[in-house]
Amino acid sequence: MKNDLKKCVSYHGHMCGGLLIGYRAAKAAMRFINSSFSKDEELVAIVENSSCFVDAVSVMTGCTFGK
Repeated sequence: MKNDLKKCVSYHGHMCGGLLIGYRAAKAAMRFINSSFSKDEELVAIVENSSCFVDAVSVMTGCTFGK
């Protein structure tokens, strides 16, 4: 398991399908926009819900519900 996926699992609490989809989507999006982890609100993610998917997006991009 890749280290960034391990971080997602650790943050979320368990491995599940929603987390994996969010992980893959976040990686693809970051590659598409040629960006990296956002340390200070340089990147904004708009999400439709607060599911497992969103936890992976938070870990991978640096976007959180609090930012």
